[in-house]
Amino acid sequence: MAYMVIATMNYGSADQRAKSIPLLKAHQERTLSGEPGTLRFDFALSIKDDAQVLLQELYENEDAFWAHWKGESMKTISQECRERGIEISINAWHGTTPS
Repeated sequence: MAYMVIATMNYGSADQRAKSIPLLKAHQERTLSGEPGTLRFDFALSIKDDAQVLLQELYENEDAFWAHWKGESMKTISQECRERGIEISINAWHGTTPS
């Protein structure tokens, strides 16, 4: 079974979201190219809330997700956001796909 995460990222402001887009694109690229077990990593900008982003991630299994969560790309984007004063709260749903 694959492991899916759907998350809403709520930023402190529309400006903070705008500053995060290049960081998210780089994180997406690093995740897809360098993390074994990552099947999909997509994000979209809300059209109703200019301080919100939706993430959709799919991994081969739960272990691949946790490797991502604890990996270098997450450390990098977390540090980049801190350095830029970007505040994010994340509400995530985790699930598995049926066999």
